[in-house]
Amino acid sequence: MNTLEFAIRIEYEGRDFYLKQAELSEDEGLKAVFLSLANEEEHHAKILESKLNGLPYEIKVSTALTKAEKIFNDGEFIKSETFDIPRQRDVYESALRKEQESIDLYKEMKNEANDPKEKEIFELLIKQETEHYNVFEGLIELLTKAEDWVESAEFGNREDY
Repeated sequence: MNTLEFAIRIEYEGRDFYLKQAELSEDEGLKAVFLSLANEEEHHAKILESKLNGLPYEIKVSTALTKAEKIFNDGEFIKSETFDIPRQRDVYESALRKEQESIDLYKEMKNEANDPKEKEIFELLIKQETEHYNVFEGLIELLTKAEDWVESAEFGNREDY
């Protein structure tokens, strides 16, 4: 298996992971974010498959970050997620690790690429995977702040969020 085939496999694994999380999520907003991420991971896999087979491909702009920002700004998210923090945080941290692995792989592939078009593909994938990483980093931060607030509500001033 070459690096391109490996990257394709990682993208499909990411898609499957996000589809499973969407299925398990009771929060409609988070479900939408997970489905959006699953679609983007599948699109990444198709780009890489087209590249592998020498076929044309279309690069779409990521929408996951926009959807996630809407969730982050919605107070209902905090209300609906604070009771299951450890499990949710574990899911988000796992997703964060998967995204970081993808980022690292694409950086390596970009550095090894000789064709400028190939470098462009990997740069785009790095950018989109970084956006996915930022989505989960934000979710983890929200859960951590909610947990800290609940555990120490009677103590001192807190950072605004």
